[in-house]
Amino acid sequence: MGSILDYRQGSTTIKIYKEGAYELNTFLDDYERSLYFAENVNSSTLKALQEIKKESQVTTTLGQAILSSNQGFETDLAGKLKRLHALEKIMYDAEDAYKDKSPIWTGNFETKDIQPFIKKVIKRNPALENVNIEGIFRQAANLHIINGEFDMFKFLTDKDYRQASIQYYNLIRPSFNMFDVIDKVPHFKALFEAYKDISTIDNAMSRKFLYIRNITKSLVKTGKHYPNF
Repeated sequence: MGSILDYRQGSTTIKIYKEGAYELNTFLDDYERSLYFAENVNSSTLKALQEIKKESQVTTTLGQAILSSNQGFETDLAGKLKRLHALEKIMYDAEDAYKDKSPIWTGNFETKDIQPFIKKVIKRNPALENVNIEGIFRQAANLHIINGEFDMFKFLTDKDYRQASIQYYNLIRPSFNMFDVIDKVPHFKALFEAYKDISTIDNAMSRKFLYIRNITKSLVKTGKHYPNF
């Protein structure tokens, strides 16, 4: 037990252990900042800040997941899974800005069902106005790329899947197309070709790798796991 202090906040006095004073002060400082933010920032500004944060996360992941490849790839199971999941989460997060209760995310749909999605894509990126957005989306749906099903390992090993993923992400990306960078820049492409070979051996030889891969992928999709490098 530590010594007890009287902590006064306005007309209120509470007793705390001396060792907890720092944590309490930190909590109150954070609370005051959050309260000020809530009272002075309107919803449109908050939304803009959220978009900026999302865009910066793509850049951060590029630096961590791709540029760190120059230092060599992980050889342990956890390290390899983290790298795959970090890149997959970029796709999942980009989708979140578009997902709603529309049937386009859950199964068969008609052309009229995808019109709101197309309008939203063009509004965010007018340069895509003449692109066959519906065709790209349907191809991605047929290959099980949309709605949290994107698989980075398949991206590395299947050319058709890779091109469809790049085209689909180009519709929903908050900033640059990171997956196109992996495919087009020779240096990164060579690095990930080597990584693909390592992971292919894991997939072929280890049931454990596949089992853990499926479990952790599910956690990333549901937002319960946020991999870091």
